[in-house]
Amino acid sequence: MDKGIVKLIRKSNDLVEARYKFDIWETRLFTKMLTMIRKDDEDFKDYKIYLKEVVADFDLHKNKESYEYLKLGAKKLMKKTFYIPYEEDGVKRFFETPVIAGLDGAVGDGRKMREDHLYIKISFHPIIKPYLLQLKSQFTVYDVRNILKLPSTYSIRIYELLKQYENIKKRTFDIVELKEILGIQDKYKLYGHFRERVIEKAKKDLQQYTDISFTYEAIKKGRAVSKIRFYIVSQNLGGETIGENPENATNSEPVTTENTPFETLFPKVKKWISAATLKKWLQDYPEEQVVNGVQYTLNRLEKGESIPNVGGYLNKMVQQTRLFDVAANSKEKAVTKKKAVKERKEKKAELEAIEKKLRTELYEQELAIIKKLFKADAEAKDAAFLAAKTARMSGYDYSLTDEENYKTKPSFRSAVHNKMKKLYPEKFKAVQMKYAPKIKLARKKIRLL
Repeated sequence: MDKGIVKLIRKSNDLVEARYKFDIWETRLFTKMLTMIRKDDEDFKDYKIYLKEVVADFDLHKNKESYEYLKLGAKKLMKKTFYIPYEEDGVKRFFETPVIAGLDGAVGDGRKMREDHLYIKISFHPIIKPYLLQLKSQFTVYDVRNILKLPSTYSIRIYELLKQYENIKKRTFDIVELKEILGIQDKYKLYGHFRERVIEKAKKDLQQYTDISFTYEAIKKGRAVSKIRFYIVSQNLGGETIGENPENATNSEPVTTENTPFETLFPKVKKWISAATLKKWLQDYPEEQVVNGVQYTLNRLEKGESIPNVGGYLNKMVQQTRLFDVAANSKEKAVTKKKAVKERKEKKAELEAIEKKLRTELYEQELAIIKKLFKADAEAKDAAFLAAKTARMSGYDYSLTDEENYKTKPSFRSAVHNKMKKLYPEKFKAVQMKYAPKIKLARKKIRLL
């Protein structure tokens, strides 16, 4: 891959959050496949991948071991699946699919072969098309150069999970859920081990190689850490914003245009500390903690309290994890609560509108399929009408014909449609897999408000 050419990765948010575990070699091959998809592609192709290109893209050692690991990675991908949980009609469900459908190519037979002859032909499983092709909303896009040098598959997964929320600036995970997403639910039983070997490693890797970095805080339930909150910071690398999103589509959430924490805080404290000191605080501690420490100090000064060394006092306050200013809190509590209620109502209305739109689109596409089936299979149509007629709560009116009931009785029409979906489940699978995870995500966000 020419390092000067922008190659974008596009994934639905559901796929970004799917449960799966690749090793670093499987991840590199899968990433190479993703870069070969074009934005307007309507179907997958057989992707011919020369191993020397993967070696060059990821700046790997050009030796026999690298080629052997890539060949082994391709074979192991044949056995891997994506596990995507979702909820429908109040029932927790899951969708599981193979990652790739086939593998072919020339990878050597013990004899020395030219690099130009070492390739694999590989194809995505067709059922995952809704998660990679013709993406219109709720997807993540980023420049592949951000992950080419990441040495850990956990760092790559965490990069994608946080990139989704770059515009929101923070994201909270239940520890159990995050470990499930990363495929390590049976590893790192102690939070300290998980923090050092996964979170701290990813923090270092993203800071060094990608267009975002993060700080984080542990949230306890009782004495144990139950959640982790990430604070996401956009950053430039080498003067080039390689993660700039040309399509403004990393997440379906609204884009914010607020000043950065540094731009907001530095004018208030520049009399006592340097810009470098404030940047270091924002890097070492959660943003909210730094803001609270600064505001607490400023409130003390406004009250006329004498603080001989303001810079030192600021440094001490930003390190406090549970700083609480009673005076400031009592003054702002009512305003903050009113604002939060308003924002929650607006957000709920927005999400409910999204869910309604998705359900309408799903219904219309299912209806189009049913109309075609009615024309193609009259016996199936008669069977569906008969089953619906005798179903409980169908609301069938015997003074009307079947067609009149179908047109005027929503409950009867729904029973007919359900029967057709049971008779032809394969006809509806693709459209249901396209919309069910999106509807599930909207409902989950509504419940969390």
